Amino acid sequence: MVRYKLSMKRPVFQTRKFLVDSFGDVDKELAFMASYGIADISRQGLYKQWSRESIPSDLFPLLVALLEIEHGAPVSLVKWLK
Repeated sequence: MVRYKLSMKRPVFQTRKFLVDSFGDVDKELAFMASYGIADISRQGLYKQWSRESIPSDLFPLLVALLEIEHGAPVSLVKWLK
């Protein structure tokens, strides 16, 4: 098992950077979600998430799973910890 040394006692997940790196912008995230049949969230709802730098706890694992399906490999979240 690989252990990562973090600069802080409690790492912080960089939500905004995750969203930008994964989707680019709100419209691309909305299109990505729609391509997997997820249409129960509005552009305004996603924009709030981006501006607050917060993803609802029920949506985050779904996004990660869909990204894994899209890439055909697990998504490591380590690079978004600071």
